[in-house]
Amino acid sequence: MAVADSFTYLLTSYHNSDRVVRLVERIQAEVPDARIVIMRDRDSAPLESTSCEVFINSRPIEWGDDSFLEALLESMSLLKLADNEWLTVLSEDSYPLRSLRDYQEALSLSDADCWLEQSILENPAADDLLGRYLHHAIAIPGSRRGPLRAALRLILPKIGIPVDGGRSGTRLFIRAPRLHRPFGPSLKPRMGSDWFVLKGRAATRILAARGTALERYYRKTFIPSEGFVHTVLLNDNTINNQPVDNHYRRFEGAHARMFTLADFEELLDSEGWFARKILDVALLDRFDIVVGVSTTSFRQ
Repeated sequence: MAVADSFTYLLTSYHNSDRVVRLVERIQAEVPDARIVIMRDRDSAPLESTSCEVFINSRPIEWGDDSFLEALLESMSLLKLADNEWLTVLSEDSYPLRSLRDYQEALSLSDADCWLEQSILENPAADDLLGRYLHHAIAIPGSRRGPLRAALRLILPKIGIPVDGGRSGTRLFIRAPRLHRPFGPSLKPRMGSDWFVLKGRAATRILAARGTALERYYRKTFIPSEGFVHTVLLNDNTINNQPVDNHYRRFEGAHARMFTLADFEELLDSEGWFARKILDVALLDRFDIVVGVSTTSFRQ
């Protein structure tokens, strides 16, 4: 008799204690047998209330560098996933749009080792986005905010120096040339969302790549967490991927939209199992009602 699949949710958490606790309660209300682990940034305030395991990252997370990848790999190692165990990575501002029971059933029926987004390959900007993994990312000191940041973003590209960076408050990175790259006909750079889904077998393959030359290479690139996992698994012909991005997002420029109650119908009509950037309590309540669960301790 085949062993039934089990399910683990890894919730990455930096800021809002109430939000991540509510997400834990939502998961527990629907799928009480699931394992829930919070991956909490060590520089964040202690969580006010937890009813699940908490991993504290060994190093503070900085956006854009290798610290998030290190935290993910560290957590995956601590989880010790079984071969038949599904790992879903969520952020504290993720929230289920549909029944988690249906979601887990879809995972079990998928006959896949992972659900990894591959839409980047169809993106007109794919060459530029993948280009981050062909260069060494060098953080620029003092570039988090203010006039210097604005000047660097304007001037450096004009003199032929590519710059990567996110919103104000995060560092800018220079794309520096690399003499040696690991890529070729049998290993192509790939990238996708950090909010991926892996079965134990795929997670074992990722952990086997820890400490390798490929991991060391990726650690020096910009946002390596969006490339390393995808590159390892999507170049492995023994791994069966179902090309799914299970989070619904809508970008406005370089940033994901912060959804409000006015976006309810759009989210309901989407194909995502989860959505990111929902902080509107009334919208969270609506999706609890749709599924028929209660997180009443967080209603306002």
